[in-house]
Amino acid sequence: MKQRTMKWLGVALVLPVLVEGREMRTDRPDTTESAYSVERGHWQVETELASGELDGGEWEEWVGMEMNWKYGVGEDVDVQVVVPFVTVVSGDGVGVGDMTVRVKRNVLGNDGGRVAVALMPYVVLPTGGGLGAGGVEGGLIVPVAVGGVWGWATGAMVELGVVRGEGGGSRGEVLVSATAGHELTETSGYFLEVVGVFGGEDGVEVYANAGVTWEVRRDWVWDAGVRVGLSAAAVDFSPFVGISVRF
Repeated sequence: MKQRTMKWLGVALVLPVLVEGREMRTDRPDTTESAYSVERGHWQVETELASGELDGGEWEEWVGMEMNWKYGVGEDVDVQVVVPFVTVVSGDGVGVGDMTVRVKRNVLGNDGGRVAVALMPYVVLPTGGGLGAGGVEGGLIVPVAVGGVWGWATGAMVELGVVRGEGGGSRGEVLVSATAGHELTETSGYFLEVVGVFGGEDGVEVYANAGVTWEVRRDWVWDAGVRVGLSAAAVDFSPFVGISVRF
């Protein structure tokens, strides 16, 4: 499975395929998901090539090749499968992380207008064994995008989830975020973001995130950035680098 995935990613990077139609919108690199769906009949692969979590002076987790495979099944609907192919957890070993299956349904603004809204239910499957949640999780994500505000592309998101506790059982968790992006040049830009996670076992997590993007071509974008914890319960520091392609 991993070799086949790498093969298709390589094809997507090499072949000069330009997708006609809507501008490519990605769910990465910020936490706030895009309110736009992938067009019918097209694939979009968004990959976190590498990321790490530094907390309390120690690197607790590394993730490599976390791939979000998205396919447009309708004009306003896409399905997504997210798999972290390499997960390294300090003291627990190395393996594949939990798989997430999502469906995004744009309900407003997919083809124009200043405001876009989507609904995205999801389920997390415990494919990671001891490296993952240890049980089924799920929830609903509601992203909103607003464009053209003083040259900024802005967005916000609310995620209502049911997650597994460390001692077993489940609890509710709410994530809220707000993001703003701006162009640096015709092919590059940056974003700033604030994220809050409520309902965690250790208290409220608050993050300030920032990053840059570079559009190599219309359907090929690199990104890099950092997530910085602002509260005691948050992970202190998390750098990342990624790439998104559409074909």
